[in-house]
Amino acid sequence: MTDSVPESSPDRHTRAAVLVALAWDEAVDATGIRVRADRGVVTLTGMISGLAERVAASMAAMRVAGVDAVVDELTDRA
Repeated sequence: MTDSVPESSPDRHTRAAVLVALAWDEAVDATGIRVRADRGVVTLTGMISGLAERVAASMAAMRVAGVDAVVDELTDRA
């Protein structure tokens, strides 16, 4: 048995849109970032290179329509 709830259609759309926004941002290496969406709250996890990439990833996610908040659980590689 699992505690996870299947993503709703809006959550899947938001998650996909955030992944696209991260991929298009030249300051972000999106290959190491995972995205979860839950009712407008996006959680970013994974490995990043430092503060500049952390800020860029959070800002890219916040620019996506339907995102109300970003939870940063990113980890610096260094």
